[in-house]
Amino acid sequence: MMRCVRSVGCAPVGVPVSACASSRRSLVIAPSKGFGGAQTEDSKADAGTAGSSTSGVPEDSAEALEARIRGIKGKKGRIEPKVKVESDIVDKVTSKSMPTAAEAGETAAVLSLGYFFLLVLVEGLLLAGSGFLPESMDQWVQDTLYPGFSPTVLAFLGASSLYGLWKTGKLPGQKQL
Repeated sequence: MMRCVRSVGCAPVGVPVSACASSRRSLVIAPSKGFGGAQTEDSKADAGTAGSSTSGVPEDSAEALEARIRGIKGKKGRIEPKVKVESDIVDKVTSKSMPTAAEAGETAAVLSLGYFFLLVLVEGLLLAGSGFLPESMDQWVQDTLYPGFSPTVLAFLGASSLYGLWKTGKLPGQKQL
């Protein structure tokens, strides 16, 4: 005979499960479910209705889980505004309009600075770890990368400074914003 593991409001712990059946919620114990095996009839009915929308797929399968996740994500979809806003700024943010030449140039400058930074980072890591590399690779790093590392860092510093001056409008002959 199974005994009630916890009190559900009808009887204290240790009373037979059949004694709990008289309460408004009965306790169902599923020994194969592990620690989370105890369910009430209400939660079991909720799980049954959620699993029934998976079009005949068993509840324990991965397809049923994916279908439930898709259903949850579909309910939380993107909320569209009730008022349609038409503005150049909104179009630029949502990429509905073509970028101007200045915006395209700025994007190219930022991307080139990003790639330049990655080059400096990789060269610095190779120089820092060259002592742990085999002797032939260590010699190549010392002969090839080491002499050009300082000029690379200075070029990156100069390019990023020029970009900063251009963005703030502080270049000579540039109109202040």
